[in-house]
Amino acid sequence: MLSLGMNDLEMQNRLGHADIKTTLGTYSHLRPNAMKEVASRMTGQVVVAENNIRPSKFNGNQHRQK
Repeated sequence: MLSLGMNDLEMQNRLGHADIKTTLGTYSHLRPNAMKEVASRMTGQVVVAENNIRPSKFNGNQHRQK
């Protein structure tokens, strides 16, 4: 089903899994590059105007030991 392009929710429904965690836990190892493929397809699709960029205060890991 994965090789035919079926997505996770379609597989869940077809296989009769009550919880998507069952489907993902069982079959996600068969698509190790899925996130990279999606990112590659999205390249150039999202356009951010320069005036909409706000500075971030995020500076890596925010956890500090006391």
